[in-house]
Amino acid sequence: MRQIVKERDQLQAQMEAEAKNIDILLSKMKYKNLSFLMILLGFVMLVLGFLVRGPHLL
Repeated sequence: MRQIVKERDQLQAQMEAEAKNIDILLSKMKYKNLSFLMILLGFVMLVLGFLVRGPHLL
């Protein structure tokens, strides 16, 4: 059980790092592809939500 929690925390940290990268990309592109990035961000949030609830579903 602790292993699962540890893995989830690592994955969550990884996702947060990716979200920061997306923020950097956003500022670089100056909102040219805003809709695409919003979809991408939504996908990241979906994956994060699944990771948080995933262990309970298994």
